[in-house]
Order: sequence, then structure tokens, then C-alpha cells
Amino acid sequence: MKTFALAFLVIVLALAACGDDDTAVATTTSSTTTAAPASTATTAVPAEEPFVCGQPLGAGFSQIQCEHMMFDIALPEVCLEGSCGVIVDVHGDSMSGALAEGHTGMQGLGNAAGYVVVQPNSTGTLWTYADDSGRIRSLLDQLIEALDVDRNRVHIGGASAGGFMTWVFVCDHADLIASAAPLAAGATTGRHDSCDFDALGSPSQEVDVLLVHGRNDSLVPFDTALAQRDLVVTNWEMTESEILADEPTYRWTQWISTQGTVFEFLEFDWEGGQFAGHCYPGATAEYGCGADTPVHYGEAALAFYIAHPKDE
Repeated sequence: MKTFALAFLVIVLALAACGDDDTAVATTTSSTTTAAPASTATTAVPAEEPFVCGQPLGAGFSQIQCEHMMFDIALPEVCLEGSCGVIVDVHGDSMSGALAEGHTGMQGLGNAAGYVVVQPNSTGTLWTYADDSGRIRSLLDQLIEALDVDRNRVHIGGASAGGFMTWVFVCDHADLIASAAPLAAGATTGRHDSCDFDALGSPSQEVDVLLVHGRNDSLVPFDTALAQRDLVVTNWEMTESEILADEPTYRWTQWISTQGTVFEFLEFDWEGGQFAGHCYPGATAEYGCGADTPVHYGEAALAFYIAHPKDE
């Protein structure tokens, strides 16, 4: 009888022990299940890089090929997180995006002001204006689609052939851009490398423009700038608003249309390089007018872009 009772006690204790184990397992399982969602909730999901022309575009400097053209793109981190504008800075003939940057400093200037900076590289030594302006437009359309771009802050500028490309863009893609800043590029009647308000090209709408040109330009005569000024002022029915600066070496004048569109003309006497007044004000590189000029083209263009977004 004692043997049976002892055996029975052993069985009872064993069952009790099993019950304690089951409870422990259940408790552990319950604790794990409860904690898992909290852990998942605090796990950061890395942001996906935007794709432009089928290629990933990250923060910093990138080169993207689009429509058989290579583009240098400077993308500040802030533009991956919120809305930014876009500035296109177009180089002259026999130059490159890197050389344009060396004369304008637009990557640093534009990025600091909240703009993505695009510097296209021509497909050859010379721009093919109609085709290459279309390639630039294609890149911009895809960039706008991929990023949170403020469509009211898309701007373009350039020097020499890049200035002519800027005028072509004003004529062909006025719907896209808010303002433009051509340098050393004027009217060239009968050729589609400017914006002559004729059968070859006329803007679909008014665009704010800052035109910069050297009076002693030996490559693109100053008279072409005067002709371009007169075309804009006449066709957009502008009246002179004010003289912004009238100094011994430069004059800066502003006109405004009845629609409120602004046209500014900065004419200067500074010279540098092999083409005298055909130069970048404020730049010391190969095509620069020198660092001691009172106006720096890159800074002046950026200030104009900031002051002239597209009207909403």
C-alpha cells in the first residue's frame, strides 16, 4: 500500500512539473508574440533611390546618360526628402559640363539654395540646337517625375553656344521654364539657334529673362544682343521700368510687360581670354572676365532665378 501511494505521489509531482513547463512555454511564447510588433515598428525602411532614364540617382554628384547625352547632376540630400527647384547650366561650344561649372560655380550655389543642378554635355563639339534641346527637355521631364520637383522653379542659363541653347529653350519649351539667363548670345536672324520671334521660333508664353552681354565681345557682336533685346521688348510689349545700375563699366536695365514679365539686360565692358568681352563675369578660368568684376555671372543668374519663379 505504501509502495502504491509513493508511486501515485511521484506521478502527481511529475504531472505538476509538466504543467509548470507548459505554463512557462506558454508565457514565453506569449511574451515573444507581444514584443515582435514593437520591434518591427522601430525598424527603419531605407528610402529607394529615384531612377532617371533607367539609372539610379543618389545624393551628391552623378552622371546620367539620357537620349545619347551625358548629364552632370548635382543633387543635394534635401531634394530627396522634399521639394526643390532645378537649374540647367549649359556650356559653350568645345566646353563641357565640368568647364561650365568651373566658370559658374552653379553646383555649389544652386545646391545651397535648394536646387538640383543639371549641366549637360553636348554630343559633339557643337550643339545641335533643336535635337539637343529636346534631349535636355526629356531629361528634365524624367527628373521632375522621379523627384519632388517644384514645377514653378525650373530655370535655364548658359554662355555663348549655351546661351543660344538657352534662347532655343525659351522659344521651344517656355511651358516648362520659369526664367532664363543667357550670356553672350543674341539674335541670329534666319537660324534656329536663338529666339527671333519668327517662323523658326517664337515662345508659347512670356518668360522672365536676364540677358548678359559684353559690349566688346569679339565673337558674338554686341549688336546681336541689342537686336535680341529689341525683339523681346517689342513682342512682349514691354516698357522700361528702371535702371538697376549705371556704372562706368556696366549698365543694368529692367523692362516689364503688361503681364508682369520681367526682362533685364546687363551690358558690360569687362574683358578676358581670347575673345575680349566674350567671357564669364566673375570667373578666372579660361573663359572668365576675371575675379575682380563687380558682378559674378553664376551668382547673378541664381539671384534672378530665385526672384523669378513661374507665376502659379
